[in-house]
Amino acid sequence: MAVMPSNTLFAPAARTSREELESQVKLVVNAPVTQILLNNIGVFLMVLNENRQIVAANHDFLTTLGFSSAEEFMGLRPGEALDCVNSAKQPGGCGTDENCRYCGAVCALLESQTKSETVVSECRLIAGGKNPASYDFRIHATTLVLENRRFTVLALHDIGEEKRRQVIERVFFHDVRNTLNGISGWSDILALGGNEREIDNIAARIRLLVSRLVEDIESHQILLDAEKNNLSVEFVEENISVLFQALEAFIAHHDCAADKTFSHNLGGLGQRAIETSKSLLLRVLFNMMVNAFEATPPGENVELAAREHDGECLFSVHNLKVMSPEAKAQLFQRGFSTKSNKGRGFGTYSMKLLGEKFLGGKVWFVSLPGEGTTFFLQLPWRAEAAKRKA
Repeated sequence: MAVMPSNTLFAPAARTSREELESQVKLVVNAPVTQILLNNIGVFLMVLNENRQIVAANHDFLTTLGFSSAEEFMGLRPGEALDCVNSAKQPGGCGTDENCRYCGAVCALLESQTKSETVVSECRLIAGGKNPASYDFRIHATTLVLENRRFTVLALHDIGEEKRRQVIERVFFHDVRNTLNGISGWSDILALGGNEREIDNIAARIRLLVSRLVEDIESHQILLDAEKNNLSVEFVEENISVLFQALEAFIAHHDCAADKTFSHNLGGLGQRAIETSKSLLLRVLFNMMVNAFEATPPGENVELAAREHDGECLFSVHNLKVMSPEAKAQLFQRGFSTKSNKGRGFGTYSMKLLGEKFLGGKVWFVSLPGEGTTFFLQLPWRAEAAKRKA
């Protein structure tokens, strides 16, 4: 028997009654085949009922997620147990939000239940709550029948390290190799000599390429340190107009800004100073600007702005392009990129990670037809408040 369903924007929201759930738990836990699975598979393993609720899970799942007993997660759906940020957006819980239609786990579950066969997929998930984290899983969903009752065995393989390695191999090494080839090429030309103006221009190009190479290496190192919580942050006072000048200088020589215009609006804060980490703040805002410029067609404008909001400093980066529903649903997930194989998949993820966990701010975006897309970073003015929120 199912409990009266709630409204849903994607997967069915109905839940099993408590009495029936307890009966299912007893059946699954006592079945020899599930005992073998739960005790011998070294990944997150769950057995779900027809309403995608957990009736059993292995020890790795229980201990890794900090549950003290199985009773704490019985009846929850996977996203609820993992504290997925989308699982609380609708009354129906995990699977019922609009964003859930892009979740590899929910889609694999529904397909497996419909076809009664094994389905393999991948899932990116952002966990909120007390222990925020970003997960990458390879999903295996397969049917299990016990006493004519149909269940789904869901295995979640953590492939986060694999995804990081793929990005490094596909993008980072590719970028470094291209930059070094550029430096080598311009160095060869420089060796041929020329007039003073030509030599100065070539030297300037080489300096720019070297700075980009250093920036690529530092970006990856900072992200690795941040994910391991080993990032050291020093807060000092920084003038907002000086920060804007630095960002304007950075973007002026970036390929993504070619044939596009840039404007900024200090919102009356030109003489104000914010106590923050200059390097991390510039990195977050620069990523926002690069993301905006890459989405902007030639001839259009990107605007960087600042203003006071709710007693804090609110930075924003705006462009006229509207994101697709799929991009909006997955934007801050590690490894997701709006640029297919060309994207790193870490730009927007690092905005959220650095801006919130280390700068003590809040990062979000709004993307609407007729208005375009705006990324926001709201920060406390003083370091003490930022550190309390971080």
